[in-house]
Amino acid sequence: MFPNISPRQAVAVVAVAVPTVYLLLLRRSVMLNVESCVAQQCGRGGGKSRKAKTQTASASEPAFPMSLPQAISNNETTDYVLWNERVVSKPVVLSELRSPGEGPDELLTRYVRGTMVAFTWTPQAYLIRKMLPDSVGETFGADYINAMDFKKVNQRVDGVYTVQYRGTGPCDERVEMRLSPPEGYTGPRSDGIIVAAIEPAERGSTDAIVFINETWLWRNANEKPTLLEGFVGRWFHSFLAAWLIEKGTKAIQQRDSVAKT
Repeated sequence: MFPNISPRQAVAVVAVAVPTVYLLLLRRSVMLNVESCVAQQCGRGGGKSRKAKTQTASASEPAFPMSLPQAISNNETTDYVLWNERVVSKPVVLSELRSPGEGPDELLTRYVRGTMVAFTWTPQAYLIRKMLPDSVGETFGADYINAMDFKKVNQRVDGVYTVQYRGTGPCDERVEMRLSPPEGYTGPRSDGIIVAAIEPAERGSTDAIVFINETWLWRNANEKPTLLEGFVGRWFHSFLAAWLIEKGTKAIQQRDSVAKT
């Protein structure tokens, strides 16, 4: 099939092709659990809004995070470029997740813990940790994360995130965390917020919910584009967001299955 290829070149092709095929198949599997995924520019910064869909998605812009700085949320400004990615899971029946007597608040806590613990297993977390001072190493620990209720403002988790808001949103229960690397961080810096939320699968529904992962990134109009502004960056980031939703959901289901045995 490749008459002129050397053994060394053949090994190189396999070394690249096998992980790539695996990654494509894994992403396809993960995205089967996603109802919608869309990345779009919000507000007026940087010119006309652009949208990049990867699954079926609503055409409307999502509501701004409760903790978004006012200078960024002001739609009249053109000083900033603001991008949002919103990934929504397929509906999950509450009876598969909730222990007797457990309300949305407890369910959200367990979900966010599951996603933040799962993030520590990723290559991104490994690289981030290498660029952080040792003093924040404990924030990657499963025991540390599983003790969090995500209510204390500025509490740090996974090294570079700090809790900024926990409560209700426009139609959901949510936790908002700011990208806020500590002093001593040596890696690249971005301004952003991640939102982990749960909301009814349909308006008024009481028996099914969806899990949501939102990422908001912004920059000055004259700065380099953020991760969400490029095709490759969006592709990988949506994959990670969907994977975290899956892991957060499974963390709840697995705990409940153990409790019921």
